[in-house]
Amino acid sequence: MSQKTLEKINREISNLKGEMKIFRSLIIGLLGKDREGEYRSEFVKKILRLSKKRAGFTFKNAESFLKQIQKSL
Repeated sequence: MSQKTLEKINREISNLKGEMKIFRSLIIGLLGKDREGEYRSEFVKKILRLSKKRAGFTFKNAESFLKQIQKSL
């Protein structure tokens, strides 16, 4: 095969990979329901934003963890 043919095949494969990625995302979005229900996008965004922040506390055992949770409620 010539170099041009190989480059054309590689571009086509690359395009197909991109299309498959979009197609998978669409299918999962339409059919991929969780048994627990649908996720709220605002909740997911909030959790992702908060996960980037450094925690304001540390805990060493289950008791200190539970105390910290009770404080926040």
